[in-house]
Amino acid sequence: MRSRATNTTVGMAAILLAALVTGCGSLQAGSGGGAGQTKPHRTASPRNVRQPAGPADLSCPLKDLRSGIDQYRGQPIPAGFTPVAVIECTFTNVNVAGRGEWTALAKRIAVTGFGPLMSALRMPSERAGKNIACVSETLFVPQFVLVGKDGDVIYPKIPKTACGQPTPRVMASLDALKFRTISAKPQRQVLTQSEVVSGCAAAWKDMLGFDTQQHGGMTPSAGGPLFRPMPKSVRVCIYRWAPDSLDTRFVRGGSISGATEGKLLKGLTAGRSSVGCAISHRAFAVIQPAGPESSNVAWVELGGCDRLLRGNYSVGQATRAAIAIIGNVGRS
Repeated sequence: MRSRATNTTVGMAAILLAALVTGCGSLQAGSGGGAGQTKPHRTASPRNVRQPAGPADLSCPLKDLRSGIDQYRGQPIPAGFTPVAVIECTFTNVNVAGRGEWTALAKRIAVTGFGPLMSALRMPSERAGKNIACVSETLFVPQFVLVGKDGDVIYPKIPKTACGQPTPRVMASLDALKFRTISAKPQRQVLTQSEVVSGCAAAWKDMLGFDTQQHGGMTPSAGGPLFRPMPKSVRVCIYRWAPDSLDTRFVRGGSISGATEGKLLKGLTAGRSSVGCAISHRAFAVIQPAGPESSNVAWVELGGCDRLLRGNYSVGQATRAAIAIIGNVGRS
C-alpha cells in the first residue's frame, strides 16, 4: 500500500509539472503585441500559501520584477514541504528573427537540485547591528516560487543580511539551479537587426567630439601600427551624432579583411603633431578587431580633420584613402 501511495504522489507531481510547462507556453519571443505591450497578469500571492498551480497564477508581472523587493514579504516554508519545481521570472536578452536583439521577460523552470536552496531559505535573517558598513547598491532578486508535490505554490521569504540584502547563500544556490526557459516575451529592443548582423553595438559615443576645446587629456600620437598583431579582420561601425547631444545613431557597419583591411590599417598609421581641429564633424567610425567584444578600439572622425583616436587616448591622422574605405563599409 505504501509503495502504491508513493507512486500516486510521484504521478501527481509529474502531471502538475506537465501542466505548468504546457500552460506557460503562451509567451514566445516575437508573439503578441509590440515592446512593452503586456496583458494584465495574476501572480501567486505571498499572503496565501496554498494556490491552484496554473499558468494564470504563475505569470510574470513586470511591476513585481522591477522592484525586486516583494520577495522579502513572502511566506516561511512550512515544515515538511517538498518542492518538485522552482519557477523563476527574470530578464534576459533574446534574438527575435528579423527584429534584432530584445530584452525579454523570461519564465524559467528547474526540477532538480533544490537542497541547497531550501536550506538557504530556511536560515534566519541576520540581525542589523551598529557600526556596519553597507553598500547602497541593491541586489536584483528574480521573482520565483516553489511548487510542491501536492500542488502548493509558495512565494518564499528570503533571509536578509545585516545590511538588508539577500544572503549570499540564497543567491548562490538560486544561481546554481539548472533552469530551462519556458517562455520569453520581448519587452524592449536592445539592438536593431542591422546592428546584430554587423556585430556593432548601439552604445558607442564619439570620444573625439565630446570636448572639442579642452580635449580631455588627449595627446598627439607618434603614429605606428593601430593593432598589434594585425587581426585577421576588423569590424567597422559608423555612427552619426549632434553637437548639442550625447546621443548617437547607428548608420551601418561590417567587417573588412584581406587586402582591403591591409590598405585601411596602413591609412591609419600616421601620427599628428597637434590634437585639435577647427572643423566640426557629424559622423565617426569605431574600429575593432572582429570577433568577440574587444577593448582594443579606435575612433575615426568622418569629416572635419579626419583624426584618429587610439586606445591610449593619443590622436593620429587618417588618410583620405582610409576614409574612403570606411565610407564603403556596409553598402550593398
